[in-house]
Amino acid sequence: MGGYGALHLAFGHPRLFVAVSAHSAALIEKLPVFLGPTPNSPRARVLGVVFGSPPDQVFWDHNNPIALARSANLAGLKIYFDCGDQDDYGFESGATALDKVLTSRHIAHEFHIYPGRHDPSYFAEHLPASLVFASSAFSN
Repeated sequence: MGGYGALHLAFGHPRLFVAVSAHSAALIEKLPVFLGPTPNSPRARVLGVVFGSPPDQVFWDHNNPIALARSANLAGLKIYFDCGDQDDYGFESGATALDKVLTSRHIAHEFHIYPGRHDPSYFAEHLPASLVFASSAFSN
């Protein structure tokens, strides 16, 4: 949950950060319900009871980077995120939702959907791009 945590911290405290990057962040648009017909789904195994048991809507809204992006003052924060188009947990749809929120608010950001899954080879391939992004954020 490193990408989720990075976005959560930066969007929750944008004055403390110059830039934020995330690869295949655990972005989910709506509060997940893990008690349904697929309690052993990959997403349920990863997120488990992170948002309470049963999931707590208020906690979710207060911590979800997509929800935070709807109202946080993110002007000046350099934002980069990407996701594989075949993410094993379906996080590409959440990444696309975050892109739409930031775009609708005219918040500058860099977003990419690349071919790939949620695995070490995807991260290794795309880490250099986010390091270049972060480096350029500090050079301005």
